[in-house]
Amino acid sequence: MRVVVFLVLAASPVFAEPPKAPPKPTDQEQLVGVWVLTSADSEMVQVSGEQLNRVKLALTGRTYLISTDQPVSGAYIVDATRRVKAIDMDTVDGPNKGKVTRCIYELDGNTLRICQGQAGTERPTEFSTKPGSGLVVLVFKRLTP
Repeated sequence: MRVVVFLVLAASPVFAEPPKAPPKPTDQEQLVGVWVLTSADSEMVQVSGEQLNRVKLALTGRTYLISTDQPVSGAYIVDATRRVKAIDMDTVDGPNKGKVTRCIYELDGNTLRICQGQAGTERPTEFSTKPGSGLVVLVFKRLTP
């Protein structure tokens, strides 16, 4: 009889492990969606408010599409393990076809900030657009479905 009571108690919910919280989504998973450009900071790029809203970045799995007057698409790879998170965008069409744009990014909820240089150049090390750097800082907001 004691064995049965012990088995019943050991199998009861009181002694069961608490439910585990679902794993936190990876940056790769959190980036998936459609983003609209809200600001662009650079000494080389002048973008008005009307033009900003027309630029959209769609990230699906490992591919991207930038919707502008001349759409650009390709594949991207995220490295969230670096001190400053990195994203590489390999372009498959447009003027930078076959080139990789090395970027850094910050993801804060529904805001995505990307700093990039020209395709084929070194990855930026900070979110800065110092004169002569050739860097652009782009800020996107997630479009809600």
